[in-house]
Order: sequence, then structure tokens, then C-alpha cells
Amino acid sequence: MEHHSVVVIGGGVAGLHTALRLIEAGITDVRLYEGRGGLGGRVKTTRDAQGNARYNDFAWRVGEGNTRMLALATELGVEMRKQFSPDDAEAKAPTGSHCDTPHGSCDAPAERPTPANRAPLSVFAAHSLTNTATADRVDRESGYAGRTAQVAFPGESHGSTNYIPTKGMNEFALAISAKLPEGVVNLHHRAKDVHKTEAGYTVEIVVRDGNVYSELVVSADTVVLAAPPVSLRRFSVAKQGLDPVLFAVHQRRLCHAYVKCKGEW
Repeated sequence: MEHHSVVVIGGGVAGLHTALRLIEAGITDVRLYEGRGGLGGRVKTTRDAQGNARYNDFAWRVGEGNTRMLALATELGVEMRKQFSPDDAEAKAPTGSHCDTPHGSCDAPAERPTPANRAPLSVFAAHSLTNTATADRVDRESGYAGRTAQVAFPGESHGSTNYIPTKGMNEFALAISAKLPEGVVNLHHRAKDVHKTEAGYTVEIVVRDGNVYSELVVSADTVVLAAPPVSLRRFSVAKQGLDPVLFAVHQRRLCHAYVKCKGEW
């Protein structure tokens, strides 16, 4: 049975970043296992035949308040460009409608206060719907109460400037993986189960090679579960005391898409 100091389950940004920092700290016997054939997890970028980013399937921008992610972009050399919300002087929409005319030709709606005891609306919602009361109702009916663009609560501000990776959000994953030594990242290795033992942990893995599947069991002193909580609840280690933590994490998927294009994609 293979044994490693640390096993990381999940090839998203969290898992990759963990592996990188461990190795930088001198813990070199690290293995990362990802069930899919690519890295990034839910941070995925769809590209055209030439490899250019067309759109991001999940996360697509970084708010100016997320200083750690922006610092990571600088460290990794991930090029970011500014993206302003519609309260920018060049992109304001008239009351009750979307601004489909060239920038600068739309008048801004009047300021409207956030309804009492409600989370602030995103600037996009406030400018795109008739009024904040309607926007607030639609926002809540959608299941993303107060989270039209970014998580926001009364008294908190995320600023008005966001940053978009020019080559797609999964550039973060690709840039981190490029810094990892050969052999650390293992694709097509899906963690089937994790058991806690007296000596540490054992991890059962299903390995896919084309249409051929095999099983691999490894042991580790430490296991890092860098995957969505819902996918970890089936593991034996969850029943060994981890369930309360996994069920305490509230998971919410944001899938808002604002698209305007001409011609074919």
C-alpha cells in the first residue's frame, strides 16, 4: 500500500492551493487526487477551438474586497482586468428597462433605498428592474435572496469594482498546477471512500484509464478534503465524527448569467 504524508482530495483551486502551500512549507510527500480529467473543480472555463475563453461556467469574477484572491492572481501572474457594475457613468440604464443602447446614451435611474430589514441588492438588479421593491421580491423568489451578484448583507459593502481573469477563471487552477512537482496531481483518480484508522487514514480510489477501471488504496498521515461538502458525506470518515461539520456548511450555487452577443458563438 502506498503511503504519503498528505493526501488532498479535490483538484479545485482550494485543493491545488493547499498542495502548493504544503510543498512550499517543506512537506514534499503530497498527492492530490481529482476524479475528473481536468483541474479547477467548479471553477471552469469553456474555450473555443483556439483555446480562447468564451465564458466561465461558474465563478467568473473577483470582487475588489477579495484581497487574498487578488494577491494570489498577482503571485501567479494571472492577468486581471477591471469590470465595473452598471452604476459606472458609462453603463447606466433607464428606470424599468435594460440598457441595450451604446454606452453613454442611457440615463441613470434615481436612487432608491434598500427596503427595511433586507439585504442590499446588487447594482445590476437595482438598475435593471422597475424599483428595489420589485427587484427584492424577484431576488427572493429566485432562491438567491440578496445575492444577485455577490453575497451582501446589511452594513456590508463589496465595492463597485470587480476583476475578471482575461484568459478565464480556470487560469488560477492551471497556474497553480504548473508550480507543482511532477507526480503530485493525479487526474482520473476518484476518491471512493476515506477511513480513519489508528495510524492515520486510508483512502480508496477508483482509477480510470480510458474505459478501464481499477482500484487503488493509499494511506496517509493527513487527508485534506477539498471538495463540496455534499460529495464528502458518503465517506466513512463522515460517519466517524465529521458529519456535524459537513452539514453545518451551507452550500449555495450562483448561476446568474448576463449575456449579450451578436452573430454566432
